[in-house]
Amino acid sequence: MPDKPGPAMRLVFEYDGDQVRLINQIPVIAMVPDADPRQAVPGVYVDSRTDDGVPLARVRVHGGLSTSHEVFSPNEGERPHRIRRQQHGAFSTVVPTSHDARQVTVVRLAHGPSASAATDLATFPLRPR
Repeated sequence: MPDKPGPAMRLVFEYDGDQVRLINQIPVIAMVPDADPRQAVPGVYVDSRTDDGVPLARVRVHGGLSTSHEVFSPNEGERPHRIRRQQHGAFSTVVPTSHDARQVTVVRLAHGPSASAATDLATFPLRPR
């Protein structure tokens, strides 16, 4: 984790199911905590990568591309449950962008039979700073 603000990019995405579009890139100077490219907890992430696809940083997307909501019952004693939700919307995140960063990739990590399985959903070129 960086100890001071550095170059980063605020990214705004739209999605419909697993179809993702990058709709805006805004250069910023920011501290981006927990941007370790080795993160392997299931979820959706945005990686900054080199031209060759080598991950430089990985930032978790909280709530983006979620397919369900947790619903709580008004009746005492009933357990919460999950319901499917519409699979379209938008999300934004900030990723650090070193001088080697040339692209960003939206990645879904899920537990596979023996390890975490990564699926690249979409890759976009980074606009020069």
